Amino acid sequence: MTKVKKIKIEEEEEEITQKDNQNKESWFKPEGELTVDVYQDDTNIIIQSPVAGVSSNNLNVTLEDDMIEIKGIRKDPSNDKEKDYFHQECYWGAFSRKIILPTLVNSDKAEAILKNGILILKIPKIKEQDKKKDIEVHKV
Repeated sequence: MTKVKKIKIEEEEEEITQKDNQNKESWFKPEGELTVDVYQDDTNIIIQSPVAGVSSNNLNVTLEDDMIEIKGIRKDPSNDKEKDYFHQECYWGAFSRKIILPTLVNSDKAEAILKNGILILKIPKIKEQDKKKDIEVHKV
């Protein structure tokens, strides 16, 4: 059975409220890929990603089975439609990243924090002893 868990993002910095209708985004438009660091400690899988300029309202994190997906939109702060770039490295628009998790996790206790432009996800690992389950045999 597939279990889907949406993770609410808590923002530790002053929230900039910008309404954006992601449904109006065309799926034909290119999408940027988010850069991430994935590591573990004794009890958690931790994912960090720089999302500077993106508010928690424009981020969506979904955990399903062994995969986590981070989606969002980074808006260009200038209103100029036409720009004569000399050099462009910043990506403006929709972005996403899917990450296959290296171990079983407890999605019910996953946390997401946005702090100083860095998204930090802490996902508790399921302990080895919790993976096993004894099943009692009943005589009928």
